Amino acid sequence: MRLTTLLLLVPLSTALAAAPHARAAGPALPVDLVRHALPDTAHRPAPGCAMAAFGAGRQLGFQAAGLADLDTAEPIDADTVFYAASVSKQFTALAVVQLALAGRIDLDAPIHDYLDELPRYQAPVTVRMLLHHASGVRDSLSLLRMAGWERTADARMGDALAVLHQQRSTQFPPGTATSYSNGGYLLLAELVQRVSGQPFAGYVRAHILDPLGMKASYVLADHAPHADHLAHGHVASGEGFAVRDTYPRFGGSGGLMTSMADLARYEADIAHGHKVWTPQVLAAMTAPGQLLDGSPARNDEGEFVYASGLMLGHSHGRPIVRHGGTAEGFRALYLRMPAEQRAWIVLCNRADARPQELVDRAIEAWQQRPQPIDGHYTSPELPARYRLAREGGQRVLAILRAGAAEEVRHVLSAQDDGSLRAGNLRLRPLASDAFVLETERARGIVLRRSGGPGAGPGGE
Repeated sequence: MRLTTLLLLVPLSTALAAAPHARAAGPALPVDLVRHALPDTAHRPAPGCAMAAFGAGRQLGFQAAGLADLDTAEPIDADTVFYAASVSKQFTALAVVQLALAGRIDLDAPIHDYLDELPRYQAPVTVRMLLHHASGVRDSLSLLRMAGWERTADARMGDALAVLHQQRSTQFPPGTATSYSNGGYLLLAELVQRVSGQPFAGYVRAHILDPLGMKASYVLADHAPHADHLAHGHVASGEGFAVRDTYPRFGGSGGLMTSMADLARYEADIAHGHKVWTPQVLAAMTAPGQLLDGSPARNDEGEFVYASGLMLGHSHGRPIVRHGGTAEGFRALYLRMPAEQRAWIVLCNRADARPQELVDRAIEAWQQRPQPIDGHYTSPELPARYRLAREGGQRVLAILRAGAAEEVRHVLSAQDDGSLRAGNLRLRPLASDAFVLETERARGIVLRRSGGPGAGPGGE
């Protein structure tokens, strides 16, 4: 018998309480976006998705629909732990970049300098080529299946490395083309282990997860996943769903188990925490890859350029940084718009979910966002008070410098991208009570609405 799909919405307040610096500010996600976007399978109960929206590193909205576990009927919430699939690659790249910035890895050195047991290819494969999928190293998951592994979940990291070690050549001369390679990222995980002297999962724990307080997250290390709130993957089967927790149990190309609450901490560090995502790390991670001839290291479709565990491109007319993830029963997407300081994350435990569609709808709704309301604004990063007002039919930003007697007034003009400009000053709305004030050479200053003219400069 076919029954209506049961989808559970988690209260926004619950999700916000789980993440640091969380702040509800305006309609960051359309009402019931996740529920309405999931495929109408007419099954009950059903798995689903979690989705969060961020502005300047602060969680602005959260929605979840569906069940993490059909047997126990546990709903998906901000603490549900998902398999992140290839979203994990940025964590692998982050570990490599950390060690490179510490002088322990040379990104332009041949990988054989660190893993001398690898076969000698027709030309050197550098660490940077592995990061940018330009090495020609064959895909390890494909090789496992070709070698008779019906389920990659049954293989261990040693098995995957063994099939890579048997390859006598790369599928194209290194540095001359790109091909997305889980094998390349498996070698990067092994590189981290060799150089750091720690198991890969232990390094990620000590140098990325723990510093950011991502307590529920971990990298699989040849063991089954464990969590108090674990999402099981699902595929449609007959009148319902079948469990498919069929993913590799080791890190490098995948392997990260994480929750939305933990990824909120990760996003906060990218935007303003900088414990792990220092400016140097950010620059290295988002540097576009190049082939030996200087051309961009584009993906197979030519739509994106590979960076380190990330892909660079455009969406809705804006530059983006993104990476998706796919396993048999899981779908994930992490997408950032750096110039706007916006980010969206989707984690799903069903194969028929479409994370990109969810994010596209959220971006379209955000682009129709309201302008900041008139009033007084402050920032802890600037010693001044700001007044946004309408005067004589014009939008005006008045700045009162600390210790000054008079305001400096700027008449603002609306721009096609939704921002307001006055000369080289740009005001970008984040929500009805917050905006970013910046110039081309000083970006990312967030101002929030304060209590009024009596509020002290630099804070409420």
